[in-house]
Amino acid sequence: MTLKKRNIIINLILAVTILFQIQTCKSDINRADFPNGFTFGTASSAFQVSIYFLIIH
Repeated sequence: MTLKKRNIIINLILAVTILFQIQTCKSDINRADFPNGFTFGTASSAFQVSIYFLIIH
């Protein structure tokens, strides 16, 4: 098998595996798992802003 074919096969297997894992994780997480009023992404955004001001300013 040529190197190019082998790389294509490995990349295809890797892509299918990653997509399967994402779908599996996606179905495990539910909105009901979080408390009422929970806002997604605010902690990471606040952290990024605070780091920006600590490092840049």
